[in-house]
Amino acid sequence: MSEAERAAVIATQKAQMEENEAARRAAAAQEALYAQTQTDIAHALAAQASAVDDFRRRQAAAVQDRLKQQMEEKRRRDAAQAELYANKISDEYHRQWGTSHR
Repeated sequence: MSEAERAAVIATQKAQMEENEAARRAAAAQEALYAQTQTDIAHALAAQASAVDDFRRRQAAAVQDRLKQQMEEKRRRDAAQAELYANKISDEYHRQWGTSHR
């Protein structure tokens, strides 16, 4: 093998090694980009799920507040009705006219 052939083989091997190294770097960059994309997607999904959970929690709290308001309104209404109709009609009421439908 002559010196020129040897130099050509070394140059070819060097070029192939550089190409392989460039391909490895490109593959690593592609994998890093893919991993970053997946991480970004996971963060976005987690943020969306968190927002949905917050919305549901606020809705449930609003429903509970409304339910408490309604229960308080009913309690006041029942108390007012019990006070208003505290005097129940008895048989004495009907006897004052001497007749009764009972």
